[in-house]
Order: sequence, then C-alpha cells, then structure tokens
Amino acid sequence: MLQYFKFLRNFRRTISDVSKIRNIGIVAHIDAGKTTTTERMLYYSGKINRIGNVDQGNTTTDYLPQERERGITIQSAAVSFNWPKKNDFRINLIDTPGHVDFSFEILKSLKVIDGEVVILDAVSGVQAQTEKIWHYSRNIPKICFINKMDRTGASFNNTVRDIIQKLKARAIFVNIPYFKFDPQTKTSIFNGVIDILNGQLITWSPEVPDSIQIMNISNMTDSKIIDQLEKCRESIIDTLSEFDEELVEYFLNEAEGNYDKIPGSVLNKSIRKATLKLQVIPILCGASFRNIGIQPLLDSVCHFLPSPIESKPVNITYNLKQQDKNTIDIPVTYDPKFGLDVASMNNLAMAFVFKVMTDPIRGIMILVRIYSGILNSGSTTYNPRTKGTFRINNLGVMNADEVETVKSLHQGEIGVIIKGKDNDSKRDANVSNELNTGDTILSHSYIKKNWQKSLKNKIGLDPLSVMIEPINIPPPVFSASVEPKTLGNKLEMEKALHILCRDDPSLTIYEDEESGQTVINGMGDLHLQIAKDKLVNNLKANVNFGEIRISYKETLRTTTSIFSHPKQNTGATESDFKFTLSIEPHTPFKDSRNTFRKKHEVWYPLGNDNNYLVVEDHISYHFSESGDGWRHFLSYETIVNSLIASSIAGLQSNYSSKNFPLYSCAVRIKGDWKIPFDCEETSEILRISRNLIVEALESMDKSQFAILEPIMNVVLDVPQSYVGLVTKDLTGKRNASIDLISETEENLKPNNLEGNSVDYNSILESQYFPPDPNMYDSLAEQKSNESISSSLVNINAKVPLKNMMNYSNQFRSITQGHGSFILEYSGMNEVSRESLKDVLDSY
Repeated sequence: MLQYFKFLRNFRRTISDVSKIRNIGIVAHIDAGKTTTTERMLYYSGKINRIGNVDQGNTTTDYLPQERERGITIQSAAVSFNWPKKNDFRINLIDTPGHVDFSFEILKSLKVIDGEVVILDAVSGVQAQTEKIWHYSRNIPKICFINKMDRTGASFNNTVRDIIQKLKARAIFVNIPYFKFDPQTKTSIFNGVIDILNGQLITWSPEVPDSIQIMNISNMTDSKIIDQLEKCRESIIDTLSEFDEELVEYFLNEAEGNYDKIPGSVLNKSIRKATLKLQVIPILCGASFRNIGIQPLLDSVCHFLPSPIESKPVNITYNLKQQDKNTIDIPVTYDPKFGLDVASMNNLAMAFVFKVMTDPIRGIMILVRIYSGILNSGSTTYNPRTKGTFRINNLGVMNADEVETVKSLHQGEIGVIIKGKDNDSKRDANVSNELNTGDTILSHSYIKKNWQKSLKNKIGLDPLSVMIEPINIPPPVFSASVEPKTLGNKLEMEKALHILCRDDPSLTIYEDEESGQTVINGMGDLHLQIAKDKLVNNLKANVNFGEIRISYKETLRTTTSIFSHPKQNTGATESDFKFTLSIEPHTPFKDSRNTFRKKHEVWYPLGNDNNYLVVEDHISYHFSESGDGWRHFLSYETIVNSLIASSIAGLQSNYSSKNFPLYSCAVRIKGDWKIPFDCEETSEILRISRNLIVEALESMDKSQFAILEPIMNVVLDVPQSYVGLVTKDLTGKRNASIDLISETEENLKPNNLEGNSVDYNSILESQYFPPDPNMYDSLAEQKSNESISSSLVNINAKVPLKNMMNYSNQFRSITQGHGSFILEYSGMNEVSRESLKDVLDSY
C-alpha cells in the first residue's frame, strides 16, 4: 500500500509539470540555420558551455561522421533542456534534416512533436523544402524565426510576404529587426530586435555571446523606433481582434481604446490562443551565427507553442483480427491527469516508437514518445503489432549522442529505451526484435488482474489491439546493387544491411533470387551515398556498391490463372495440405502499411511496394471471440504470418522481362485451404504456398508484365515573363503533363482555398511592414523586384523522375533565379513506349 501511495505522489508531481513541457521540432530548408540555431539554444539554456560551429564539425546535434564531413544534418537528433535556467520549462527539441532525401527523418519527428519552429533564411525567403514541410505539418502549431538577418540581401519584409503568399499564414510580429547605422561603411547593420509585446529594444554584442542589453522604448527619444512599435502593436491587436472577443473587450474597456495600454501579458495570452488554434503564426527574427535573437525565440517557444495536454490527440487504430469488423470507432480524448485517453482506459500507459538507432558503444537504442501514463524501467510491456511481451530494463533521455539514465518516462516526455548490444543481457534480448519504428508500446502495470476482460466488456474492443497510427513510409525511388567482395563476406553484408534498414526503414532491400543480386533502395542519390558510407565505414562491411539508379518496378497487366495444391486427381486425403491461390494487380493504396478488411477478406501488407496478401474468409471456420471451432495446433495468426513470409519470398522470384521488383500485386488465398489439425511446423505451409506463387508468375508471358517508373508532382512558382519558357521545357524534353496553371494572386483569393474563407490578398495589402534600410539600393530595383514578386504564376505538373534529374540548375537558368519549385513523389506509371528501350538498355 505504501508503494502505491508513493506511485500516486510521483504521478501527481509529474502531471503538475506537464503543462511546462514543450516537445518541438526545428525544421527548415537546407542551410537555413537549423543546427546553428539549436546550438545557440543549448548554450543559452546552460546545456552546453561552449558554442559549436557547423563548418568546424563540432555541433552537438550533428554528431555523425557523415554529418560533420558534409556540414549538413542527415538524421534527426533529440536533446532536452530547461528554459530559463531556473527550470521553469522543459523543452524536448528534435533537430531535423533539411535535405529532401531525408524527408522520412522529418516525418518521424513530426509524428511526436507538439509544436514547430520554422527557420527561414532572410535572403532566400520561403524555399521549396520549407513549403513541403509546412504542408506535412499543417495541423501543428508553429512559430517562424527569420534567420540570417545580418547577411547581405537579407529582407525581413520579403520573407514575411513569402510567408503570407506561399504558406498562406496570418503573421503576428513578436519582434522586428533593429538596424544600427555604421558611419564607417555608411550602411545599416543588424544589431538587435524591437520587442513589440513588451515595448523593449534588445541588442547584442556578437563578439561576446553572453552580452545582451535591454532598454525600454518608453524611455527613448528615437521617433522612428517609437513609430514602428506603435504601428506593429496596432497591427497585432487588429489581427487578434478577429479571433479573440476577450481581447476586444479589454481593448474597449480596460485599455479605453488605446493600443499602448494593453499589457504584454494580455497580448501573450491572445497570441497563444490563436497560435494553438492555427489562426496565426508568431514571427521573430535574428542572426543565430552572430548569437542574436535566440533568447526571445526560446521565450516564444514557451509562451506560444502547446504543451502535451494542449496538442491534438494522435490517431488511434485497431490491429484487425479475422473476426473484426471493417471499421471500429475508437473514442480518443486528452486527460490532463493521465494524458491520452483511449476509450476511457485512463490507466493505460502508451508510448510510440519513432526512431531506432544503433550506437557503436551502447548498442540498440529505441526513441519513444510517451502519450499516456508512465513507462517504468523494469516493467513488462506489450507490442500490439507482434502481440509479444518484453521487459524494459534501461530507460534514458537523449542529448544528441549522449544518454541521461532515468528510472521512468512520464506522459508527454520523449526518451529512449536502451536495449544494449546483441551480446548483452538476455533479459533485453528480444527488445530489438519486438520494436520497430512506428510500433506502439502498451503497459498496464497499475491495472487490476482482470483488466483485459473487464475493459473488453466495457468498451467493446480488446485493449491489447489498440495502436497509435504508424508512420507512412514514402516509397524509395533510387536503387543500387550491393555485393560482398568475397563469398565469405556475404553473412557479414546481410547482417550490416539488416542493421542499416532497421535504423532507417526508408531503406529497403530486394534480392533477385534468379541472379542472386542484392539491391538497396532509397529516397535519393544522397540518401544512398550516405547508406554506402555507413555500410562501409560504420558497419565495416566488405562490399562493392553499384551505380545509383532510378528504381523501376513491374506489375501484372492481368490476373494469373488459379493454381492449387494438391493437383486434381492426385488422391489427396482429408489430412493433406490444400491451398488455392492466384496473383492479381490492384490499384495502389495511399497507405500500404495497414491491415484492413474488405467485405469477406482481409488484406495484409507485404513490405513497401504496395503488395498484399489477401486471405478470403474460410468457408468452414466461423471465428468468435472465444475462439470456438478452431481445432488446429497452429494458431490462425501463425498460419497467416507463414503465408505473409512465403508471399514476400515468392513475389521476389520475379520471372518478368528485367526482374524489377513487383509492385501493387495481391496474392489471393482462397477460403478453401486445409491444414492437418496436428501440424506443428510451418515449413510445409511456407514451401507449398511459395511454390504456387512462383508457378503462377512463371505461367505469365513476359508481355503480361508492365514496367513502371516513378512519377513526381512538381509545383512551380514562376514569374509571368518566364512561364512560356518553363512550360516549353517541361512539356518538351521532360515529357510532363501540365495539370494547372494559375496566377499566385488567384490562389490567394478565398474561392480558391478549399475550406478557407481567408482573402490573403487583402491581408498582404493591409499588413504593416517596418522600414527595411538594406532592402533596396535604389527605387528602380525596388519597383523591379515588386513587379516580379507580384506576378508569380503557379504551375502544377506530373513528370517522370528520370526527366527531372539535375533540373534545379536548368530551372534556375531559365527563371534567372526568381522561381522556385517543389518535387514530391506521386506514384508509379507505366513507362512510355518511346522511353522503354532506353530503360531496358540502362539495366
């Protein structure tokens, strides 16, 4: 009983702190300054005592040799620190990559964060990858930090215009840039920020990182600064008044209609409410490399971004069984005491695995986000995907590549399960096998003995089958062959590839059984270059890495004939095995990772190529909750898992024209199968079903296989004067199909915004912009740039990936550097007759 009360006391202590937790991601286009900004955050919070530099390869979060060598972020890194140093808030920060090849690292991070800090380059404005990430995270509250304000060509105003135009956001200026005139160079130098909410001028001395000066503008005589402050406050209050009736009442009553009489605390509260509702985006500025603007940014993270109990609940799915209905409505809310409340199971401890990585010293480390309850070291937990239990012995909190050991992780926290090396204690030996990226962990340590049965009766579903919706892995579009240097290196290579793909599920392995060649697939050229580097230098695999090429696939044009075992008239008895199957093409699904039911059959995913095993309902067995009628020694799930394994192996035995991996094919198992009741091994199930799959594929003529290529969605913003040249280039040698051409101004009108009544043209016109002394060298240049930016045309097209190789340089040349574009995977289409010969000749 005493132990129970100790638990309750600790639990209450923890939940009282949940409102002070901020789980944030730092996101941006490559080279916008994410890692540099993160490094300064760690320094000013007291987490580190020296400031590292990306160019020198000594930052905290870029610790991989490949990151330090290239000066870019390759994998997401988690760090935790307090702000201010008095431990008021706990910030769990994930620094993400900016390169498009590592988009899956970003998607994993977006799954577990509650708020987002978007870093923007003040010179380049909103860039392609920024738009892409913004789209991915459209339901996550965020703030924008306009970085590199000290650079030549930096423009706070142009970047804000980009935010309104391209990202369709309502801007709230938390601070604006302050420039100090230098009489020697006769230029204005970025020196600090004007704090709009608190009426302060904050300046820094870049040579002295800890130097900061704060002055109340009310005590100053500079009319220009006072004028900017007043106009910005008016703009903020007018914007917020559209959403906040309480602010309107305060303005009319307590403030007596005077903008200056509304205190910063009232504005903070109003901005926070609007930010959490995705109505506005707080805007700040600075120069991270010169240590300017970091402290206000940290304050804004705490003031405006949500705590775990304020974030949107995650999507919950249900691990289907044979007898389950097609859809199950699972009520999900957020309880401030317990965290995520799934179907009133408020004592359920639930965590999500968002990253697995292998450390050369500590072994396997599994990063998790706790959504409800407490995950304790030493507790026995359950994985709904594998239906296996396992014991967790070591927990910690990540600080880039360092680990701080803890006894427990509470709701809202981000931590790590330390499995250790493969030869470590057997007590943790099954953790690495049980947990993959996207898995859910359940723990019921404080529930009564009959919790499962009572909850099932109460809520109508098995609590052990509740899962957090997994992360959808984008399909790989590039590939390369991997071969051991000698036959003796083969086992070593296979082990290294397993570790590589476990750490990065966006890498997949395909083995051509006919040629014996192993092929690794990835998201891009750089992605596979990094994979090769890790394979050879980190995992010490003696391999030869082939040329990196585009990943082509094949699919069936028609359904195969039906094949059976045993063959007819073979004298088979009732005790023999019987399977009947065919292979059919199907329309690709957007999310190919989930099991689902369609009428009288269940579809089980087979890897990442949109292939499925379809098991029809059995004609004899009618399943019930109690399992009545099932007489086999092997469980139904064991039989299905065997069929999944044989289907994956069988589909790799491709007898098509070029032995490309099969895509979007379904192995259909008829509902008349038979297995001896006393069968204890799955070997015969594996052998028979695999042979039938191979036989079905071999029966198809090569003309019945279609070769597929990756098709990309490309969205371009092009100045009006260059539209003709760009579309000619796209529809000509790049063989693109144009879906839509529209003016950017039209896209800003409310009628063209699905579900959105905001007129961003009017917002852009009414938005106050502070003076920008270094923005233009002449009035003529100003008019020229305004003309270009105000006449952008939006082009949407679909184009084969092979035709977009090295497109950036050509596009930049055509538009004279004034355009931008986003490239995103759309799907697989059959290769055109004109291109087929070139594709076949290249392999």
